[in-house]
Amino acid sequence: MRTNDDITWKVDPSGEYRPFTWAKVGDELIMTLSQAGPIPDEIFDDYLADLRSLRGRRLLGTAIGSIDVTASQRKAASDIMKGWAVAIITDSAVARGVATALKWLGLNIRGYNWSDVETAITNLAVPGWEVQRLVHVLDELTQRSGGRTLGEVRYY
Repeated sequence: MRTNDDITWKVDPSGEYRPFTWAKVGDELIMTLSQAGPIPDEIFDDYLADLRSLRGRRLLGTAIGSIDVTASQRKAASDIMKGWAVAIITDSAVARGVATALKWLGLNIRGYNWSDVETAITNLAVPGWEVQRLVHVLDELTQRSGGRTLGEVRYY
């Protein structure tokens, strides 16, 4: 099983609330957490650099509440992630529906509710990582980002 040494946390070390944070899990996966608020370009540029450097081409994108990504940020990320396996976890039925429509158009993307975290992670098939370990990483990401715990979000 992998250790915390294989995880690069991109969060404020103080644990203050941030609208966009992520963890690079080995060289296989990036987990993101989007919360309400705009994402400064310098933070998003750092995220794009991590996307470019990832060998595994998998993304677990999660959202609590609304997402405030600019059109240019969205385009830059989507240009990098062509052909990636993407799972989106959100409480928004509309966002999950958009993911389903994109899947019908041929993208490898699927939307999930917060109650389906294990299924989303399982379907990404991350080599060398146990599903429950990745659930723990996601829980730690939500806590380090000044948000609710995974348990609170799942039953929100």
